[in-house]
Amino acid sequence: MLQQTVGATVPEIFALPAPAYRQVNQRSYPLVSVLRAIPEIKSQYPNVFPDLIHVAAASAFSNFAAIAKGAIPHGFDLDRYVSALQHTSDPIEDRFKLENDSFQPGPSDWLGPIHYKFAMRSMESSYDRTLGGNEIRGQTLNLCRFLRQRIPAFNGNSTGRLQGKQPHIRPWPLPDDGLIDDETAQRDENLRLFSHGLSLLAFHCRLAARTPDGLQAFMDQLAESGMPVEQCLAYLLQTGEAVFAYYLLLWEFVIRAEKMR
Repeated sequence: MLQQTVGATVPEIFALPAPAYRQVNQRSYPLVSVLRAIPEIKSQYPNVFPDLIHVAAASAFSNFAAIAKGAIPHGFDLDRYVSALQHTSDPIEDRFKLENDSFQPGPSDWLGPIHYKFAMRSMESSYDRTLGGNEIRGQTLNLCRFLRQRIPAFNGNSTGRLQGKQPHIRPWPLPDDGLIDDETAQRDENLRLFSHGLSLLAFHCRLAARTPDGLQAFMDQLAESGMPVEQCLAYLLQTGEAVFAYYLLLWEFVIRAEKMR
């Protein structure tokens, strides 16, 4: 849990240049594993498929066919990526893996359907364990609600082809058929708020590795919420560590591929 506390106090540790994370010691935490994967992307890029990065991420590029022949990826499309996650998923195998408490994604799983499902399942379990008597949870939801109102979608010159896209992707949303009870719907909404905030934090951290002061502007926006930002981030990162790790790797990969600044 130490890296989560430090990350809330000094989020700049997630905004370091990729090679800095070679020094991270290997431990069985989703965030630690992803931090160690970030410099591997840099050193192996563009030859990262499928041994490091799942082919679903390759499918998101406009030159997917050429990538298999060694071409440099370009033209990342978030909608194509979501579709690729859906079509490369094996529900039976994924369920079998997720039912194993010792399972964690690793090389070749990164940014694939099992990585996404693992991240969301981990956050759901942590969320359910903190339902009662937790004031900071309500404040964190308020912070994320404020953030979604302020930044409902990616915007600005630095977001490239992500412009106008929602930060949190949902390849497998709950069915919208009116049969979901109010409690389940509220739980889903809260998890979406958390995921939205985690994704934006991850994006600005990896963008800040290339753009001076890029993270500070985002942190200033969080401060405008009136919520205790450091405590909220601590809770958010503890609850959604795996989701934050997933988006940290996704946005590192996309920013590198699209040469975003």
